[in-house]
Amino acid sequence: MKLKLSELPDYENCLVNLSNSILKKFDAGTTAKTLSLADPYLEKNYKNVVVLLLDAMGMSIIEKHLKEDGFFRSHLAGSLDSVYPPTTVAATTSMLSGLYPNEHQEMPGGHAGLTREEIEIPLIVIEK
Repeated sequence: MKLKLSELPDYENCLVNLSNSILKKFDAGTTAKTLSLADPYLEKNYKNVVVLLLDAMGMSIIEKHLKEDGFFRSHLAGSLDSVYPPTTVAATTSMLSGLYPNEHQEMPGGHAGLTREEIEIPLIVIEK
């Protein structure tokens, strides 16, 4: 099955870009563009950055099951895409390495019939 372009992740607004924003924050080498959604938060003088990666908790799940005034939705800064294929191994490795799946080669399985809406993930920001 050939995917349509609209079903593929936005590789300028995805996990890899978030990872590279964090790398840039701590003056580590980057391998891709940073995430414009996260950069303003990371420009602040925070000593620590905590990333909580919740497997399979995409925007469609949040919108369907969580209240708008609940903790996650009330701290929602925006959304970004996963990577392709949107598997746990590919996405987690991309987040940890800052590399796209074709660069790190950790791509078991396939997209399992997921739609474009199912690979969109939330960026929750809690500033302390």
